[in-house]
Formats: sequence, C-alpha cells, structure tokens
Amino acid sequence: MTTGLMTCTGLRRGHMPDDVGIGLTCGIGLTTCGTGLMQDTLKDFLDRKERGELMVQKTGFLKQNILKQVSLSVSVGGAVCFGDVVMLVNVCGDNSCSVSIYADLTNLGEGPSPAIQAPCGVSGGRSLQPCTRNAFIISSVDGSAEGEPLRYNQSFALRTTSGFAGGLYLTSDHKTFQKVIAIFFH
Repeated sequence: MTTGLMTCTGLRRGHMPDDVGIGLTCGIGLTTCGTGLMQDTLKDFLDRKERGELMVQKTGFLKQNILKQVSLSVSVGGAVCFGDVVMLVNVCGDNSCSVSIYADLTNLGEGPSPAIQAPCGVSGGRSLQPCTRNAFIISSVDGSAEGEPLRYNQSFALRTTSGFAGGLYLTSDHKTFQKVIAIFFH
C-alpha cells in the first residue's frame, strides 16, 4: 500500500512479535505503509497465541509434559510385576543410558489436551531421572492380571504411561532391522 510519498520496500524477517516473523520496511515519507497488513498480521498472531498454536508455546508444552517426573515401582520381594513402571537402563559405568521416547512437535497431537501420537522413535539418553519420556509400564500379552509377577521366558509388552504419553506400545521393526544387518555384514 502506498500513501503520499511513502513506499513499501519489501518484507523483512524479525520485525514482529515472537514467531510471526515478518514486518514491513518502508521508505521515508508522510504517512503509514501497510497498516492493514500489520493489523491483520498482529491479529493473526494474537489469535494463534490465545489458541496455544505458537511454536514457542508448543515446544514449551512438549518439554513440560515429556520431562514430567514419574514414580517408578518399588519391587515387592524382588519380583517385577505386570503393571510396574520401570526404566530400561544400559548400565556401563559413567556411560549409562536409558531408553527414551524420541518425540518432537510432529508427534504432538492437536486438540484441547494434545498427547504424543504414534509413530515416534525411541533412542538412548543419558538422563537417568524417571520421567514420561523414559518410563514404561510392563503389560501382559497373555491375560496375566496386573500385580502378578513376571515369570522367566513369559512374553510381555512395554507401553508408555497413560495421559500425555498416550499409552503407546514399544515395538521393534524387524524388517528395517534385517535390512540394516544385511547391509552391515555384506
């Protein structure tokens, strides 16, 4: 928009609040340039902020929930039972690491109470503090009741905690694993 002697010289990043990311650079003149565009952009920004759709809000929400502390189960009589909350840890001196959900904003669902959506990756992490990201529940696959001890050679599943982690089941990808092994050994 051009008014009087003022002309718009283009869009430039970084001249608007937070992550809107655009602003107008105007030449020297008598009146305003792009007032309508600026008002629309600001209104869009404020609407997105109120709905929690800004990238900084989503990132904060993800970090706050995925790093939320979780209480691990305490073994009764030394047995691991169905329903126990556990961490998988590879103990190797100072280089110990735990199995962790690898989730980013692409795994975050939409809606009033977003949760992690499948599929999401799994990785190893150095954090040994039990949290939503690295705590798993031992689940029965053969109908064993919760609280029953896990027996040697008995099949079981690992799932994430309910709520934000969504109760996702940990699975292995045999096809991809076999492809990697074939490439590695040939």
